[in-house]
Amino acid sequence: MAAAVTVAASLAGCTPTKSPKDQLAEITAVTGNQIFAMDVTVAGATKRDNVSVSTTRDGTTGSYALNDGKVASQGSFDPPVGVLMDVSAFPSIDTLTELAKTTHKEEDNCAPTTARAATTPSGAIATWVECNNRQDHPAVDGKATINGEPLLIPALDLTTAQSYTAIDQAVTQLFGTPNISDILYDVESRRIVISSGETINTQGEPCHASIGATTTQPTTPLPLTCSGMAGPPFAINDYGPDTIANTITSLLTSPHIDVAAISGITFTGGDNGTLHWEANSHNLADRKDKKQYLEGNIPKR
Repeated sequence: MAAAVTVAASLAGCTPTKSPKDQLAEITAVTGNQIFAMDVTVAGATKRDNVSVSTTRDGTTGSYALNDGKVASQGSFDPPVGVLMDVSAFPSIDTLTELAKTTHKEEDNCAPTTARAATTPSGAIATWVECNNRQDHPAVDGKATINGEPLLIPALDLTTAQSYTAIDQAVTQLFGTPNISDILYDVESRRIVISSGETINTQGEPCHASIGATTTQPTTPLPLTCSGMAGPPFAINDYGPDTIANTITSLLTSPHIDVAAISGITFTGGDNGTLHWEANSHNLADRKDKKQYLEGNIPKR
């Protein structure tokens, strides 16, 4: 039976099993050693572990893997944030393979499982694991690192200074600067989106990126996604985490407005170097007559 399966696979033109290390060597022999991402996907005990590499060649950004024994493009895509780095700077392919296999065993409903390593604009390398069959949030929380250190944004409460400190730390780790262009808090979905100031993509072009967090549980802020143009950058420490937290506490406990009707809060860089905050409300009367209680500016400390 085993011989029959082997023969059938050969006749079908399937690639013989190769170790992840051998796959990586063959791929980078074609693409070169300057890459921005490396993946190992584990599909199951009886299936081959697959390696792919992402890089920019001749102005085109894409991923490459073995297909029928030859290195082939897996398709092109818009360049993400990050920088090209030598493959030797990445975690070993054995480390990524073990991470994928361990997570595959530990997580329910996680197949295929992909361990990823990618560069960031800060020059650090982030690693994380994704369950490819999970659509909403494929990254497995608690598995991410940046330069080998754990990377996890705690559940955020914008009325506490610690949450702004956590945002500042994550942004600085990933982008190499504390500059933020905006923070968007959707009160109803309990999701928070933090957008960076201007950074670069893997082709060295200007880019703006966003990371997500929630108010309900710790979150892995990966992968990094590019977004559109952003406003003037600001740094949280220029205004003070305590000051920002106290401002939001006052908003959410204000006796002048219907606080239960607040649907979202936005922070952006304001005029004259201030930090502008604004709350959206479902209460039409508040929006019409009490706008002074729904927005304001925080001066630099």
